[in-house]
Amino acid sequence: MSFGFFLDFSEKHFSPDHDISEKIKLRLGLFVYYLGFLSLLTGVATFGFLNHDFSQRVKSVLKNQANNLRSVQSHSLFLVTSTGGLFLTLMFVLFYSGKASFLTPLYIEDGLWESLTAGGFAIAAFFIGKSALSLKKVRNRLSKLSFVSIFGFYVIVTMFFFAIAMEEISWGQRIFGWQTPSFWASVNEQNETSIHNISFLANVFDILQLSTATILIPILLSAWLKIARPQNTRYLLVLPEPAMLVLAVLIGAAALTFQGELLEELMALFFVLYSMRILKYINSQNNALAQNKIK
Repeated sequence: MSFGFFLDFSEKHFSPDHDISEKIKLRLGLFVYYLGFLSLLTGVATFGFLNHDFSQRVKSVLKNQANNLRSVQSHSLFLVTSTGGLFLTLMFVLFYSGKASFLTPLYIEDGLWESLTAGGFAIAAFFIGKSALSLKKVRNRLSKLSFVSIFGFYVIVTMFFFAIAMEEISWGQRIFGWQTPSFWASVNEQNETSIHNISFLANVFDILQLSTATILIPILLSAWLKIARPQNTRYLLVLPEPAMLVLAVLIGAAALTFQGELLEELMALFFVLYSMRILKYINSQNNALAQNKIK
């Protein structure tokens, strides 16, 4: 994807001849990357300054997470997410740098990675949807407002994941092979029945990617600090595991560099494991309640 909106605006308002050379475009791109990185650092610092006991909480979280990573479950999740993310990133870099042409079958249209991405988001939608239906199992541990808010969050996320999965297969067009309606064909860059390839929305998706890169890590880091409060059911029903931080950083890097295909692959992996953890947590709490009743 390109910096279309940013470049068009710059050419129109700042270039005397309304034309920007490739060299200047590269510099503008690096400038945007720099702003993203600066925003990342500023976000982390801001969250810290707003909390007077930030340093103590960070020490507490790091100590707790160091202990948690020693457990088999968290250690395995850390290894799976970190190695999985690094593997996908390395494969992507090797292929698009022209050093691994043998990987072409993986990256062609409707190839293995694209199919797995669609399948991953579909699986994530299923697990989050099932979590919404199972949430009543832990209702007694939540206030009415928290229960309604988390249930609504699950419903929205389920629909969002389902939509992404359907977008990846052009809402079934690639399976059933129907002709693209004339309206979609006139505005869709790939002549498909999909939203994310509509030409006039390209700038919107560019901005969404930049937003992902600049706010994902600060929000996750600050939110994860809340887990330092023991047995906070609300946070554990919504937040990812801190063990997934390396994968989250890779997602931010892919978004920051506008590597759309890699971003989709990494996010599919992230959200499959995220949704599985939530459902597993709900079931574990239900089992714990059942055992307490037996006792």
